[in-house]
Formats: sequence, C-alpha cells, structure tokens
Amino acid sequence: MDWPSIFHKKHQAILKSASLGAAVLAALSLLPPAQGEDPLFQIHIGPPRIAKIVLHLQWLNVSEKELCPAEMKNTLSTVIENDLSYFEGVELSKRGKTPDERQKEVKIALRCKPQSGFMALLGRNKPIEGELFVPETLPEGEGGAKTSWRQISFSGKQDEQRDLAHTLAAAILKQFTGQEAPFPSKIAFVCAGSGHKELYLSDFDGYHPKQITRHQSILLSPSWDPTERFITYTLYRKRKNGSVNPDLMRLDLKTGEIKAISTRPGLNSGAAWSPDGEAIAVTLSIHGDPDLYLISPEGELLEQITATPGVDIEPSWSRREKAITFVSGRSGQPMVYSLSLEDQNMQRLTFAGIYNSSPAWSPTNDVVTFAGQLGSHFDLFMLDLHTRYIVRLTDGRGQGDHDEPAWAPTGTHIAFHFKSPKDSYIGVMRPDGTGKKRMTPPSLGHCTSPAWSPL
Repeated sequence: MDWPSIFHKKHQAILKSASLGAAVLAALSLLPPAQGEDPLFQIHIGPPRIAKIVLHLQWLNVSEKELCPAEMKNTLSTVIENDLSYFEGVELSKRGKTPDERQKEVKIALRCKPQSGFMALLGRNKPIEGELFVPETLPEGEGGAKTSWRQISFSGKQDEQRDLAHTLAAAILKQFTGQEAPFPSKIAFVCAGSGHKELYLSDFDGYHPKQITRHQSILLSPSWDPTERFITYTLYRKRKNGSVNPDLMRLDLKTGEIKAISTRPGLNSGAAWSPDGEAIAVTLSIHGDPDLYLISPEGELLEQITATPGVDIEPSWSRREKAITFVSGRSGQPMVYSLSLEDQNMQRLTFAGIYNSSPAWSPTNDVVTFAGQLGSHFDLFMLDLHTRYIVRLTDGRGQGDHDEPAWAPTGTHIAFHFKSPKDSYIGVMRPDGTGKKRMTPPSLGHCTSPAWSPL
C-alpha cells in the first residue's frame, strides 16, 4: 500500500514514491470499555450556561488640548467589543444605551498628546496615553462591602489603535473573569492567494494579514519558537541537480533573515520547538523510514527519538513535561502516540477512526486535540489524558473537513483549518467547539496550517 493512503493529504506529494507494508484497517476500531465504564467516545453537549457579564464602557472627559478624534474611540470600542465576544458570557452593552444597575461599568480616559515641530507637520502617529478604570470590590468592613476603582495606565501610538484595544480588552477580561486572553498574540498560517503557498502573519482575529515569504514554491507546517522571534517551516526547494527536496527553513522575524537549517536528503518536515527553545523535534528520513529526531535551532543533529518500522510525523511538545505526541503508522493506520523523552515510555493514545493526524498538546497539559477521520471526512476531537475519554468538537458531515488544531498560548481557544470543495480557511473556536469564527478572508485564497504565537 502507498504511504499516501495512510498519510494526511499535505504529505502526499512528499511521500508518493514510498511504500508501507502494513495493511490499513478500514473499519472503526475502539478499545473495549472497562466493566461498568462508558464507551470511549462521549457525546459532546457543550458547557453549562454561565451568567453573562454585561459591561458598560464610559469614555471620561479630558482637556480640550488632549482630545482624541471621535473615530479613534469608535475603533477602540469596536475592537474591544469584538475581542470580548470570543469569550462566552462577557459582552459590552450597546453604545448609546443607558446602563442599568445589573451592568458593570468600565471607564477609559483617552488622551492624544499634542506635538510640535516636524512631527506636528506630519500630523500622524501621535502618542496616545490614558488610564483604564475597572471596579474592585473591597473586603467587607464597617458598613459592608465597598467598591473602589483600579487604575491601569496605558500608552501607544495613533497607528497602533488595534494593538492598544487588544491590550485593554485583555485587561478588562482579566479583571472580571480572571482569564488570560490571547488578544495581543499573532497567528502564522499558509495561504495560496499569490499563486504559491506562502507564509502569512495576522492578528489573532485575522486583521492585518501580511505575506511574509515570497519563495514561489510550496511551504508547509510553520512553527514558532518560544521567544516569538523565529518561525520554522518546510519548503520545497530545487537542488542544483534539478531535484526538489522538502527542507527545513528558519525565519528570523527581527532581521528578516531566512536560513536553511536542515537540508538532509528526504524529509525535513513537521518541526516543533521545545518549550525551552533548545531543541526542535522534526521528521527526517535519512535512514529510510521517516522517524523523529531532535535537532538544535541551528540544525545540528542531537538525537534520534523514534526508530521503528513505519512512519512517525507531526510532533507536538508538552508544555510542562519533557514529552511529545506524534502520529505514527506503526499499528497499520495513523494513530496518535506519546513519548516521554526522560524514560522513553511510549503510549498509544488513540484507537479509533480510520486516520488520526495533527495532535496538539494543550497549554494546560491535560488534553490533546487531534483531527480524526470517521467515514469520509475529518473532524476535531479532544482526548482527556487522565480519563482517556474523547469528545468530538466539530461535525463537518456534509460540509467539509476540520483539521490542524493549534492552541492559543492561553489555552482558551483553538485555531483550525476548515476545507470544503469551494473553500479553505483558518478559523478560531473555544475549546468546547463553540464560538467558531472565520479568521482568514477569501481574498487570501486557500489557507492552511495555523500556528499560534507565544505571548
């Protein structure tokens, strides 16, 4: 049987000339439940409803000389409102509506500082500063509990309004819910709008998309380093002898330098940075079968970590343990495994479906999401590492495929790839599968391979 029949479609071009002797099971395979336990797959019914927090945003008066344009306040309000909509149970009241006693008030003093000289002639990029005031309930004393105002100072530039709004929205959410927000983060992804698969970056909500590379080739599998400075990816590059090889590249976002760090013959794919940034897990086929290796950020070979017949790809690191998950065809069909790099303990994590791919270890370290093929399409699933129960997060039957999950650094959201016969885009949802939003616009063409930046 050809490798493409058990590999994800994005690897077919790489692997079309190889073969695998193991037979692929066509039927669904499940671990039998223990006596008295529920089956492995559980029906996902969503989270319990929570009490909604409605916030009323009030803009405080400032001096005439420091007034900001009205459209700036509108932009900030719109972005803050959109950011908060990514979290269930938190929303801004409609602008212009009189607040009632059930709403919690948020106050912002926004000042645009006057400029002089050359910068005043330019009339743009003025400094912005101000204070965010959020209510705090003090411990009860004489007369009962009292409310005070917590002041959070901020500053920025006029052309950084969206960045400033993301920062303010994150502070508001933290104050009222205790949750960390991914609003200031970025997402890397691959789009073909230019006619080639190139690397793009955007804000977490899809705004400000920017094409980063212009290789005019096929680019796959971007991955961030922990410092947010480097992104690695696999690139099909033409060699001097005319052959094309999937090589591992490293982009320095600070300097713009692009360096080939692994050009070994065969596969150099699926790179994933370790949490400390000292190693990169990658699939290499230098000894025949594609196995997992550790290389340094400069590409030096450090260690081979799998060496069994079959195919090992798509590593994902645990954030708290020296361990990885990955996809292997060693059982006869692609399934998700975990490997401890401390004691070499190997565990098979999934036993269901025709084809499992794209495992992603959550920042909380207690669950792994992955794409699974049941029937003719892929959907996203979540595996609880403690109970081994699996819940289905998406249902694309009759619509399309959901795959390539990528966790936000806060663990509050998952980016994913959706593909139908007419469309291919990056979306974002909550970890329970609710709140789906499209992130990439149709103008970027078919988009795949989301990778969420650190914070």
